[in-house]
Amino acid sequence: MDPRLAMHQPTDDKGMFQMYQNTAYMGKRVERQSLIVHINANMFSSLTAESGRFDLTLEEDFNIGRASDVYLDNMTSIHLKSPYETGLTAVETQRRMAILLHIDQFKSKMVATDTTSSDSGVDDKYQTHSMSGGIVVTNESRTTSATATGDVVVHRARKNNYICTMNPKKLTRISGTISPLIKDGASASSLSDLLQISGSHATSLFFEFVFVERDE
Repeated sequence: MDPRLAMHQPTDDKGMFQMYQNTAYMGKRVERQSLIVHINANMFSSLTAESGRFDLTLEEDFNIGRASDVYLDNMTSIHLKSPYETGLTAVETQRRMAILLHIDQFKSKMVATDTTSSDSGVDDKYQTHSMSGGIVVTNESRTTSATATGDVVVHRARKNNYICTMNPKKLTRISGTISPLIKDGASASSLSDLLQISGSHATSLFFEFVFVERDE
């Protein structure tokens, strides 16, 4: 070794030269997976009660290999009824302000205030219509058209909307319910207040979920 370099070479407590180490940050690779859930309102057209219940089969098994945080990345819609439609009453606008999604496989930790109290403006008959454990997606459509024909909107495009943490498992189906956020007691709202239920302009919703492995 060049003696001029040895003067600057670090040594350990025994006087032995140490090797220089790379101080560059070496991060672990974080695995991410995406799951897209497509809900077409035509599937509700035969349900007179418009329950909003769905049970969908995945094209292939979705394997969660490690504990992962689940986020809603975005929702994209076409033909979704808008809260800005011309001629709506104040109550009708409120019913369209957001979508409430419950997915059985995602144990959301979201806790909401009581929605069954008469003081909340929600009819006691809808005690099962609870926001807790659900996923709220703001309706960002601004069209004034009654049919929202061809209106494609990306909702809640802000990233990292945390839903829950899931342990390793294999998903083969996605099931749950979808509904308006608010159900009014005076005139109980239904899914058709928010979605165009049937026909060539039936509402389609695409929810994109991102699974991020935890570094544990």
